[in-house]
Amino acid sequence: MSDTTQHTIEYYKSELVKKDEIIKKLSEEVDKDQLKELKIQYQELSNINYNLKTENERLKIENEKLLEDLRKKEYKVEENEEKREVTDDRNTHQNSLLSQESKQEKVETTETVAVTPVSETPEPVIPEGIKKGNLQKQSQLLKTFDRRYFVLTKDTLYYYKSSNDPLNEKTIDISSDCNVKIVEGTTFDLEAKSRTYTLIADSIEERDSWIKELKECNVNVIPSGKEKSASNKKTEETTKLEIFKSENENDINIQQKPVFPEGVKTGNLHKQSQLLKTFNQRYFVLTKDKLYYYRSSNDPSTQKSIDLSSNCKIKIGDNAKFDLETKSRTYKLIADSEEERDSWIKEFKKCNIIIVSPEKEKSMSVKKVEESTELEAPKSENENEIDIQQSVGNTSDKAADAVEAPV
Repeated sequence: MSDTTQHTIEYYKSELVKKDEIIKKLSEEVDKDQLKELKIQYQELSNINYNLKTENERLKIENEKLLEDLRKKEYKVEENEEKREVTDDRNTHQNSLLSQESKQEKVETTETVAVTPVSETPEPVIPEGIKKGNLQKQSQLLKTFDRRYFVLTKDTLYYYKSSNDPLNEKTIDISSDCNVKIVEGTTFDLEAKSRTYTLIADSIEERDSWIKELKECNVNVIPSGKEKSASNKKTEETTKLEIFKSENENDINIQQKPVFPEGVKTGNLHKQSQLLKTFNQRYFVLTKDKLYYYRSSNDPSTQKSIDLSSNCKIKIGDNAKFDLETKSRTYKLIADSEEERDSWIKEFKKCNIIIVSPEKEKSMSVKKVEESTELEAPKSENENEIDIQQSVGNTSDKAADAVEAPV
């Protein structure tokens, strides 16, 4: 290797070393500046954090003081309300007593009330109720929940700060128009006259137990929205089932084809129409108390009926004719032959229908005429018997002509 090349190599090496030193210096300077800035920022942040902590502690202390003051005020307000209620009750009771008693008794009662020593007042005791237990009660002002000891009687719900503190007694009157409303979970509202008390039980079972006992004390239980929707769904389902059943019954009734009844006698007869007075062939079915008729023996859907249960008559006419007289109308009928007509009349007679023949009608009319002539006998004994016989003969001939006249 030549000296020149070696010299150049060494030169470049020295240059590279210089560059590395320059880069190190620059990097150290940059890092130092950045570290300074970061330290300044960190110090500022730490100062801000310290200030925030101190401010937060100060606010906590102030809030706690405010809460204590508000609780004291709320407790005092409730105590004043209860005292006012008690004094009102006492005043009303005393007024009623004073109105009933005389003036002397009034004075004596006031003196005895004034003389009674304060030391003789009994110590407060927690009453024996239907149900006892702890519930969370929401305060009226702060809306916070505090644990209280509750005792339920027939007409009052008592609550205390604890089960060992009967002095701090407060009451809720549940004697008239109170409602219990299930809110959500273990929460329920007791709506009294003065205010609504929001209560929380330890479990759903405990909540249901309280609601059950309140219900037995004649407190109205209002179901929640979910229970209402469930009951509405049940009613809707029942109505749907009833509608479905009725529709199915109607479908079954519609699907059932009409059938001819089983009768004593069946067959075709010609019946006179009520308006046009024309005779049309119809298919008849005779039962014990009804006569059904149809357009044909293949069409039971065109059913009509004649009631034979009371005071029906059959008048026998010429050839194969006969009339069926009912309360509402007279049906004129014609059989295919006299034998067929007599067969129908025989069966009608078995159904306790009166049969009137032309001979009977004639004899009936003759009898009526004779009776009338006998009643209208002459007042004088010298009247001629021949004239009576002639008049009877004429009237009988007229009656016979009237019967034999075509209808």
